[in-house]
Amino acid sequence: MVISYRVKILIPENEIWFDPSEHRPPHALRSMAGALTDYVIIGIDRENECCTASRRKALQIRRRAFLRLAPKTGRRAECLVTAVGQHKMLCTCGGFDVTLDAKDVSYAMINDLREHFRTGDTKEAVVKSYDSESGTLRISVKEAQPHPFDGAQARHPLHSRRASVITGKYSGGVFCRLEDNLDCLCSYSPKQYDEDFRIGDRVIIAVTKYSYLKKLVYGKILAKW
Repeated sequence: MVISYRVKILIPENEIWFDPSEHRPPHALRSMAGALTDYVIIGIDRENECCTASRRKALQIRRRAFLRLAPKTGRRAECLVTAVGQHKMLCTCGGFDVTLDAKDVSYAMINDLREHFRTGDTKEAVVKSYDSESGTLRISVKEAQPHPFDGAQARHPLHSRRASVITGKYSGGVFCRLEDNLDCLCSYSPKQYDEDFRIGDRVIIAVTKYSYLKKLVYGKILAKW
């Protein structure tokens, strides 16, 4: 439901998505509360002072305009955050609804996207690919930003010690935040155990290695602080 110009506008559920047969989980629609949306009026009920509208038709218009210029790889485009979950985010870009994982929106480890993104946010994205046969658009919000690894060794030389915060865990180690969007993949020191460390703990780490091929920083946890 949209309230615009003091008129109640109702969008039927089968007029929300570009393809009415497209399966979207029910919580995706519930998470769209507060999102900005385009729509086309398809019916007016003057007696009850309300209208019915179609978001699907508005997406069709947006998509035709977007596809006038071939969406080549690397093309930049604006996308609107339509719904945010813990691990996935729905964005609308050029008339396409695109589901993004955490790895598509940030170079750093993010455990809960809802802590960093809000419904209604506008982000710049890069087109990764477009399949005209299936009508599938792939985008990346992450790659529209400079890679935080570039110049990292000048800011964090080898063997330097840094105060950090544990942002996540992976098999055999943890992600420790060095700066915005830059994590250090750390291992434990001898006599340290995984159960003694939790996400959010403050730690002292030492930078031990740079992988220029993978653009990753490696380190070791020295102690809590």
